[in-house]
Amino acid sequence: MFAAPLALAVLGSALSAGVIYVGPVSSGAPFQQIQPAIDAAQAGDVVIVLPSQPTSAYPGFTLAKPVFVVAATPFFSGATITGIAAGSTAGVSGMIGPLSVENCAGNVIAQRIGGRVRATNAARVHVLDSTLIGIQGYKVGGVCYDAEPALLADSSGVWVANSTLHGGPHTSDCFPLLGAPGIRATNSSLYIARTKSTGADAVVGFAGKLPNGLTATRSTVKYVGGPGSLLMGGSMANAGSPGVGLGLEDQSLAFLGADAYYAAGFVGPNPGPVSLLVDATSQLVQLGSFFPTLASTPPIAKLGTTVSVAASGTSGDLVFTFVALQLGPDLAIPDIDGVAVLAPASAVLFDSGAFDASGAHGFQVAVPNDTALLGLVAFTQSVELSPSTGAFSNPIALPIVP
Repeated sequence: MFAAPLALAVLGSALSAGVIYVGPVSSGAPFQQIQPAIDAAQAGDVVIVLPSQPTSAYPGFTLAKPVFVVAATPFFSGATITGIAAGSTAGVSGMIGPLSVENCAGNVIAQRIGGRVRATNAARVHVLDSTLIGIQGYKVGGVCYDAEPALLADSSGVWVANSTLHGGPHTSDCFPLLGAPGIRATNSSLYIARTKSTGADAVVGFAGKLPNGLTATRSTVKYVGGPGSLLMGGSMANAGSPGVGLGLEDQSLAFLGADAYYAAGFVGPNPGPVSLLVDATSQLVQLGSFFPTLASTPPIAKLGTTVSVAASGTSGDLVFTFVALQLGPDLAIPDIDGVAVLAPASAVLFDSGAFDASGAHGFQVAVPNDTALLGLVAFTQSVELSPSTGAFSNPIALPIVP
């Protein structure tokens, strides 16, 4: 089933982005580095990073204004996003390297990131379509430094969807440091959908307890599940104690959907005996219902191509999918679980249907070959409705690139 390209065309006529190109001299781009392009950009502009040979590597950059940096072909760099004001959105898509988000009251999009993400005092970070790997522990001058999680959330709100995370491994000569969990959250709120997070694994014969798939401290976790969802502890070849999938400590609270799976790591071919740790001050709530989730293939939209959008939810329920070019403040609606994150004034209906017997619904989007759309980011979110209640899905982001 094809969604009419009219929705994107209408949005494109209402709002267009200023586009600034970065690339090698041979590409004709006006900028050869990302930071000068950001400095020249205005709020709402998009910086498109072109590929270069032999590797697309660029110096690190700082993003402190509502600008989106995107590449169709991933580039190597590192970035800090800071000071994004409430009501604004900034983001990076297609970067291989570490990303830090600091002191942001607005929305931050971290899409197609390969590296680790650290969020500190950030109101809303969307980690989408990413493969995150924590930084390995190391030893310098006789001093051991522990590994980092793939995602570290400190006093932040983070939504993770359609991603794979693996905690940074230990360094072999720094016992008892045993690596990092896939996700570590402290004083934070997490929303997790269609995501696999695993703790670091250990070398042969290394004793001790390995890290968890997710460790939450004084935090709230909403793990809705969806296809491919798993929290899993670190594994080892032949000794020690594997990590648990989910660890809750120090007044943490977790809500789990019906297909939000967690598991212990392995010792050799055998799974560990404990998959969940909840201390006496924390609580786990099994919601027992399936929640709507959303994904796209590919996670970017090239002009003149087709994108497949897949939704999952409860068999027989209706599902409505909307698209907007801006994110808005969280909007709660009575009797509908979760929040709408699209800007209501600019949202239009993309597709409607019902989940089939397997709980799936899909459609295709024909992206018009219209350069007026170039640089826009199509934010998409679904709402599932049953006779008595409903729920919002995770959002996805589709940057429109050449």
